Amino acid sequence: MRKRFVFVVKIILPLAILAWLVTGLVMQPPPGEGEPTTLERLADQPKQWELVVAGFACYFAAFSITILRWYVLVVTLGLRFRLRNAFRLGFLGYLLSFVSAGAVGGDLFKAVFIAREQPGRRTEAVATIVLDRVIGIFALMLLACGAVALLDFQNAGPEVIWLARAAIALTVVGLVGGGLVVFWPGLTDIKLVRRCQAIPKIGPIFGRLVDALHCYRQRRGMLLVAGLMSLAVHLLLALAVYCAGRGLFAAVPTLSQHIVIVSFSNVAGALPFTPAGAGTFELAMKVLYPTVSSVDVVTDQGVVVALMYRLYTFAVAAIGAVYYWTCRAEVREVLHEAEEEGAGNEGSAIGGQRSGVGG
Repeated sequence: MRKRFVFVVKIILPLAILAWLVTGLVMQPPPGEGEPTTLERLADQPKQWELVVAGFACYFAAFSITILRWYVLVVTLGLRFRLRNAFRLGFLGYLLSFVSAGAVGGDLFKAVFIAREQPGRRTEAVATIVLDRVIGIFALMLLACGAVALLDFQNAGPEVIWLARAAIALTVVGLVGGGLVVFWPGLTDIKLVRRCQAIPKIGPIFGRLVDALHCYRQRRGMLLVAGLMSLAVHLLLALAVYCAGRGLFAAVPTLSQHIVIVSFSNVAGALPFTPAGAGTFELAMKVLYPTVSSVDVVTDQGVVVALMYRLYTFAVAAIGAVYYWTCRAEVREVLHEAEEEGAGNEGSAIGGQRSGVGG
């Protein structure tokens, strides 16, 4: 019953947020007498569809790099794995992040699938998934910090300043924590670390992160490569949203401002409340687009751009659907196994719905 309740909430919450945002676009009262609404302005002004297509190309390139990043982490540990299988699991995992039920998300599905192919090396298989997600999120915050340095704070509001300070603080904490785990071999023997691993719900996540980094301690160069790939991913995602905005509207925030907007919107989308960040990403875009922008943007312009970005994600998920229909018997078998695994690991780092480009 609890699993069903959580699943229902994960469906209702994003639908409610998206319905509220779309209703705001359709039913939005004019900001002034005779002034057009956001959708009317969007319909009247000329579009640059080539930029919209370029935005999808950037998104697809970013998604492909995330798969290559995971492939690098897998083969670094000596696991037998083909690149074509990495792409197949990447697309399937992304599809499951939208439509999977219960505890089976894209990350858990990939971990179970690769563990079945590597008998006796389950820890290493899980380590690749956990570390892939951590590197992606850390690179996201690092890029946001770099973009913050390019912003003009003379006319910035308190919200922008608060976001900048939060990004810097979180990145510093991540640098210190990650550095300790990677470069301090005796960290796992500290009492505090063992006590943290014993905390219900949070402890298993922390323990798996420590184990994952332990597996890569002698391969630090590959961690740097994976980090650089993650930076490229998030730059391409920001460029994808920027191209979508330029293709639909005449006045949009600058590229550096888009990096800040998209970075923090992806952080909101990575929260484990909605599948694939549906609803939370769009809500963050609605708030951040006019807040960070140095130009006057149309009311709810961020929502329209976010919805176009969401169409990009649906297009990639559709490719995952093709993979599903070509090998659905095998996928169903792994899903059943992953469902049992997820039931015993609720709250784990690979037991949720997180599988996408944002992380």
